[in-house]
Amino acid sequence: MTVINSDGSIAEISGNGLRCLAAFLSYTGQASEKKIEIVAGSGLTSLESISREGTRFRFRANMGPARRIMKDVPLDVGDVELNLTTLSMGNPHAVTFVDRFDVSELRRLGPRVECHTRFPSRTNFELVEVLNDHEIRIGIWERGAGETASSGTGSAAAAVASMVKGLALSPVRVQCPGGEIEVDWFDRENIYVTGDAVVVGTGSYFESASRT
Repeated sequence: MTVINSDGSIAEISGNGLRCLAAFLSYTGQASEKKIEIVAGSGLTSLESISREGTRFRFRANMGPARRIMKDVPLDVGDVELNLTTLSMGNPHAVTFVDRFDVSELRRLGPRVECHTRFPSRTNFELVEVLNDHEIRIGIWERGAGETASSGTGSAAAAVASMVKGLALSPVRVQCPGGEIEVDWFDRENIYVTGDAVVVGTGSYFESASRT
């Protein structure tokens, strides 16, 4: 799987993209097994089919371990200094916590954090409100795509950051603007992300026989 962002850049991995591809393979009959393995830029990911209802598929993906976790990273973005938790889910993430989620703050801070000189290859950014021990609400500013309704790796990064800082316990239900994702990190090793993928349309692509 190769993931191309809306700005044309290549992403190492997409947690939601993995589920979408797995749903496509299952829907078209190209994958008949309960377990599907997909190779992306960050490596191999294994997905387990949990259920299917019509065109709605549910998968549990083993996203592997979080890497390079750093807590309490200060970042000056001009008018405010953020306290970040940074980590890699195969792609880079920076997470900060707020008392109450405000999408205007995500839109204000997201571009500044994404392109900050501290992150020479840019970074994904998650703004997190902890609702209780097992539930968080997040906003996502995705590297190369901007504000995003949902993110598998972003949900995992936000959940891991919440657990690392002692603000939440596994499993964590992550409320994204586009729906819910569940993140398990019981053994503090492999991270499991469970969520849906729905086939909403199909089409065919016909490549021109002539090239110029």
